[in-house]
Amino acid sequence: MHKVLIFISAGVAIVLSICFASYFVLMKFRPEVEVQRMLVAMSELESFRHQSGMTWTQSEVSDRVNTLLYLSGQVDLSSPTDVQHDTRFRFVRRSHKTDFSELNGQMRLLNAKTYLLYTPPGPDVAGLTFDGKTWIQFGPEELALWGSVIPGLHVPISSALSKRSWTQEEIERLRLLLTVADIFAVKFDGVSELIGGVNTRLIDGQFDPQALRSFLLGLIRSKEGREPTDAERLAVEAQASELDRLTIRLWIGFKDHLLYRFQAVGGLTQEGVNDLVPTDVRVDLFDFNQPFSVTEPTSRLALSQLRQVIVGNLPETATLTKQQREAQVIVSNDVSRLPVRIVPTSDDQDQDGLSRLLETFYGTSVTNADTDQDGMSDGEEVLRARNPNGNGSLFGFGLGN
Repeated sequence: MHKVLIFISAGVAIVLSICFASYFVLMKFRPEVEVQRMLVAMSELESFRHQSGMTWTQSEVSDRVNTLLYLSGQVDLSSPTDVQHDTRFRFVRRSHKTDFSELNGQMRLLNAKTYLLYTPPGPDVAGLTFDGKTWIQFGPEELALWGSVIPGLHVPISSALSKRSWTQEEIERLRLLLTVADIFAVKFDGVSELIGGVNTRLIDGQFDPQALRSFLLGLIRSKEGREPTDAERLAVEAQASELDRLTIRLWIGFKDHLLYRFQAVGGLTQEGVNDLVPTDVRVDLFDFNQPFSVTEPTSRLALSQLRQVIVGNLPETATLTKQQREAQVIVSNDVSRLPVRIVPTSDDQDQDGLSRLLETFYGTSVTNADTDQDGMSDGEEVLRARNPNGNGSLFGFGLGN
């Protein structure tokens, strides 16, 4: 009897061991599954706030230019077919020379109408002065007549998708696509980080080239309900080739599987130049599913009220062809420019390439050319999209007051 009990106990122990082993194997955390959960969770959001930054360095004729683009605001997705948002933007171009240009403003999309506000002096538009209080109102399709919201902005990542809004049927196809998307070759080494009191996993990876191309083509099928054209396939190939060069880091919530931070770094190609463009993108997301409380501005001018002042009578939007619409734009990259300020050499006390104003902007020392003592001058670090105050990329500047 005693031997039988021992035998039964041993059998039970073996069965339990197998059960526990199977449980841990089956329940083992898999980062690629977590990324899919995140994509699905994000597609079901109704609203979120964000602070975003992008910086890249490009080579121009006899010069190197560092560009910084900052965005912050709230996006309302409660009606996916009619997305609304309120976005502040700040655009800074800083060349190796002693001049820099800057543009600040805000854009709102509410009830199919777009509102645009520039902080003075605004872009250089003949016959128009921006007071920082009066918004310009655009009806449906009218924003195309304005042209470039930020003249001189050439983001080194393009989109293969059309600009029109998504229908409910297209959104459902998109969500189905996201449930099977497996576009990242990812890894998770157990590192976590608190963001706004939320415990998040840090997942690193890169785009899987073949899966990314299939996903981008799938996006076009979901959006358009048809097979991609040859031109769209070429655009997908070009965009995928750019994204292949990026290294991605995701901060995903342990419990809700939402994305709280996204960062991508790498080198992108620049048309006509052999050198890669060092690029760094960071997006912080928070205040998920909070009420969207943005209202229409009270002080505003309709685009039609500005026609005579700026370019005379413009034809009705509905009668314009694409070529005519492009020819009628008010603010284009060719005829308009950013407000440029010339900084005298004497304003650079420590001779590091940053004026006193830029030293204040980046929080660096006006008397020490190498604020963080890493062997590289503050100005050179800015040109290389590096943090002149420590380690890491050039982020965290200009998103405050």
